[in-house]
Amino acid sequence: DNLMQSKKTIFILTKKYAKSWNFKTAFYLALQRLMDENMDVIIFILLEPVLQHSQYLRLRRRICKSSILQWPDNPKAEGLFWQTL
Repeated sequence: DNLMQSKKTIFILTKKYAKSWNFKTAFYLALQRLMDENMDVIIFILLEPVLQHSQYLRLRRRICKSSILQWPDNPKAEGLFWQTL
């Protein structure tokens, strides 16, 4: 219910979470909202670079590339990350 009412849904992804049932269900619901209401609410924050090959990210890139962010390895780059978000 919260997912359907939120302005944005931020997924903070680790390799383990990206394989979980909770993530898959939430992603499906957010994607359904895009299809039903033409409202894009998904933002991905990748904590691990290995996630670049995830099927969910490949689909997401086709829909909206700018909604996928990589958490910076360098702490000095965190300010730019937050501005981009």
